Parts: sequence; structure tokens; C-alpha cells
Amino acid sequence: MFALFMGLFAWMPNWLGLLLWNVLNNTMLYTAGRRLFPEVRRQLLFLLVVFIDVMTALHNSQANCLLVGLMLWTYLNLENRKPMWAGLCLALAFLIKVYGIGIGLLFLFYPGFFRNSLWAALWVVVLGFTPLLVVSWPEFQMIYVAWYDIVRASATGVQLSLMGVLDTWFGLHVSKGRCSWPDWWRCCCPWATGTAGARRTTAASTCRPS
Repeated sequence: MFALFMGLFAWMPNWLGLLLWNVLNNTMLYTAGRRLFPEVRRQLLFLLVVFIDVMTALHNSQANCLLVGLMLWTYLNLENRKPMWAGLCLALAFLIKVYGIGIGLLFLFYPGFFRNSLWAALWVVVLGFTPLLVVSWPEFQMIYVAWYDIVRASATGVQLSLMGVLDTWFGLHVSKGRCSWPDWWRCCCPWATGTAGARRTTAASTCRPS
């Protein structure tokens, strides 16, 4: 699906396609950050925090800004009770990079878990089959088999990471998933705690007698 999406930029001259690709990445992240932090002061602080990483990603024409923007929009749409759009953002994040599915943990902390998950699964199926618009069924199968092989191969590249240290120093072979899930929980729990606290406060103020 991502390759099909990139085809929109491939037919353009290199300078134009690259420019629009970076504009898309930057716009997705900026709009999400602006909606997440309505106050100008917090917006500036957000931009300051991500500035170096954003410049690095844009310089290398990476999709990191797009991916983070989609993750933030998943959260924002859940907050605004828009499960269809939250599912779309989650599906796009997952189909761009597999670990984008991690933001789906937020679904556990919002009402309508099964409804939200159903929307996300529906979008994954619909978007996942979009390459059939331009390729045949055998080619479609070959593309996903090759994609799966690439994902499996990348799973062995631990390099200078926690998995690499455990493997090199202690001979412990730990999968990326086991090391990544605690990070995802640590990222999601503050959001979940803040959301639950805000809802309790709202409910208490609503039930308080006037």
C-alpha cells in the first residue's frame, strides 16, 4: 500500500516529489501537535522538543514525521470520539511501518474497544488490498511475501540496543516485541491516566448539586 501511495510522488520531477513528500510529513506532524497543544506556548515547546529529530527525518526524506503525526492523530480522534478516523490513522501507521500498530494500545483505555478495533481492522483490510488496483493477484501475493521477509530480516538488526546488549553480554536472545511493549505501556499510561482523571473530574462536576 505504501509503495502505491508513493507512486503519487514518483511520476513527478525529483525536486517536486521530494518537496511535496517533506511538506506532507511536516504538515501531518505540525497539525497534530497544534491540535494537541492549543496554547501557543506549548506549541512552541513541542516544536522545540522535536526540532532536531524533524530536521534529521526531513533531511533524509524519511517517513518518521508522517508516522508520528498519524499516531498523534489516532489519539486525538479517540479523544474526540471519532473511531472511524482513529482506525484509519492507526491502519495507515501500521501499513507504513509495522511498529505503528503499537499506538493501538490506546484503544484499551477508551470506551467502545471492540467498535474501535473493528474500524481499524476494516481499514487495514481495505487499504491492504489497494495494490490490487494496479497489480494482479499473483503479483499481490508476491509483494506481501517479500514484505514479510523484509520485516523478518530487519528483526535481526539489534545493533546498539537493549536486545544487542543482552545478546552480546549475557547470551540472552530477546525478541524486539518483548523489549518494546514496556515502552509502549509507559507511553500510553500517562495519556490513559490523564484521560481517566479528566473524565472523573467532568463526571464529578456534572453530578455536583448546584
